[in-house]
Amino acid sequence: MAGLMPASKPKRKDKNTGRRVKVQPGVALTLRLVAVRLTDTDGNFIGRWTLLTNVSRESISAEVARWYYWRWSIDSFLKLLKGAGHDVEKWRQLSAGAVLRRLLIASMACVLVWRRQRSEDDDNVAARQLICRLSGRQQKRGRIESAPALLAGLSILLNTLTLLAE
Repeated sequence: MAGLMPASKPKRKDKNTGRRVKVQPGVALTLRLVAVRLTDTDGNFIGRWTLLTNVSRESISAEVARWYYWRWSIDSFLKLLKGAGHDVEKWRQLSAGAVLRRLLIASMACVLVWRRQRSEDDDNVAARQLICRLSGRQQKRGRIESAPALLAGLSILLNTLTLLAE
């Protein structure tokens, strides 16, 4: 296990001199390096993760990597809900039931976007490109459409279809 000592840079001033307090050494953190090789179900190499964690050595590295995988998935889901057209933090629902219904609808939209994003048939590729163009978000050259762009485009598409139906 390695030790890490981040320096503290306080912004307060010394009472006597009026100058800023000097950089102070921080408390040492005990960390563990976990390196994991990721493969798919067929054994094909996907990538490599290098994690620094404070989890004790009693936990198996594969188990720690699985925990981080699920944590990353949850963080990605919350980021998608907060910034890609749903603006969860701006909801002004008054009852728990209303929040639950809205969260379920937003979650279904996220699942639909993720399924669209991972499917590679020709119809799906064309639908992804259309939905991404509707969002108005630019993508990096050569990159597939991002989940936030697809979610924002899906929201625009559904609102347009609702308007046309009326």
